[in-house]
Amino acid sequence: MPRYKLGSHHTWTEDELLTYEARWPLGTRERLAYALLLYTTQRVGDVARIRRSDVVNGALTIKQDKTGTELVIPLHPELVEAIKAGPSLGLHLIGDRSGRPITADRLSALVLAAARAAALPRECVPHGLRKAGIRRLAEHGATTKQIASVSGHKSLREIERYTAAADQKKLAQQAVRKLGQKNET
Repeated sequence: MPRYKLGSHHTWTEDELLTYEARWPLGTRERLAYALLLYTTQRVGDVARIRRSDVVNGALTIKQDKTGTELVIPLHPELVEAIKAGPSLGLHLIGDRSGRPITADRLSALVLAAARAAALPRECVPHGLRKAGIRRLAEHGATTKQIASVSGHKSLREIERYTAAADQKKLAQQAVRKLGQKNET
């Protein structure tokens, strides 16, 4: 079967992430939406469906809509902070101003508008936060299987595509340091 050329979303840089955070402090819906996308590495539609009851014992349990993959993802401390500080109306972690569930399109529009208000480039779209979270995992030495266990990707090819923006210099330093470690057997 022929492979189709896939488009690619921009992976947010660390500077872009910091710019967004500076504009949208903890306690805002915009910051909560950002933190959910970045620290869970899930698709916008899956994040929009997350209920408060999906968080148990410091982990998020989710069944991805696109793949049906069931994941249990430990909550990153910064996500915990955002959830605690964020609006806590309704059954869903992120909702409209009244706490009602929102659609994936509405969540995307919220993050896009917030990125524009933070004067970020037009290429900073919500899916780029998923990619930035995956890039960060790679840069911190997570294996492809570890990354897939968080992102829910089924193929290593997809993980490689998502981690293409990983910081080469940092990864090379980590790899060379591994050569200096003695094997303990």
